[in-house]
Amino acid sequence: MIQIIETFLVLKIDRVFMKILTISDYVAPALYDQLDVESFTGVNLILSCGDLPPEYLSFITRTFNVPLYYVRGNHDICYTTRPPHGCIDVDANLCPPRGSIYLITTRCY
Repeated sequence: MIQIIETFLVLKIDRVFMKILTISDYVAPALYDQLDVESFTGVNLILSCGDLPPEYLSFITRTFNVPLYYVRGNHDICYTTRPPHGCIDVDANLCPPRGSIYLITTRCY
């Protein structure tokens, strides 16, 4: 079962729920200068889908203290010299936890 609730993707697999915060393209004030951490309780993982400043991703991973996986967008050329700290580049080294399956692609054809 996959259900989208606002900015969250909630997965239910064998009666286990995982709350995933997905972000992309836009620096959301609700996640940055107007952040209310209480609004985002229970996030297990963050997935960045591209086109965000590396400093923003570093801030988010420090604030939430959960794994943040990212794919590079077409505007993320600075990631080569300034990668987001504390975040995991899906293209470079995806090693999912045992028993997990991720289906992520960084290329569109």
